[in-house]
Amino acid sequence: MPSKKTIGIAPLVTGIFLASQSFGQILDTGLSLWAGISFTGGFSAILVGAGILLQWGGFDTESEETSGRLTTMLLGIALVSFVVGAAVAII
Repeated sequence: MPSKKTIGIAPLVTGIFLASQSFGQILDTGLSLWAGISFTGGFSAILVGAGILLQWGGFDTESEETSGRLTTMLLGIALVSFVVGAAVAII
């Protein structure tokens, strides 16, 4: 069975990519609404990924039922962050 910590790699990598792209855009063109939202989403994804990998308080799972629900919720947050970041990058 794979480690539960490996689930945190996806939001962490996605968050780093999104935050770095957004930060570069902020430096090039100045602060805008979309760049700010994108950076915030990327930073949030980084925190979620780090929380899973380091098993911070709320990210530590007790049972299989809560583990599945929490995993689904965190993967949903990572997916939304990625979609928003991709939409911002395209626009």
